Amino acid sequence: MIYRYVRFILGICLMIYVGRIIVKGIENLPKSGSYIIVAPHHHFIDAIVFATQIRATDFFFIAKT
Repeated sequence: MIYRYVRFILGICLMIYVGRIIVKGIENLPKSGSYIIVAPHHHFIDAIVFATQIRATDFFFIAKT
């Protein structure tokens, strides 16, 4: 439940900061099962965009420093 609340708040903040986000190709994601999304890292908020715009499942992040 906390994940959904935080995702909602981050989505609002993101909309204020960036503006409208258009997601293309979301229909190509599987309805069930796992998948990996790789960020092109054009901006530091790529992970937040993915987590707020793709609502099919909860996200788990892996990062290398």
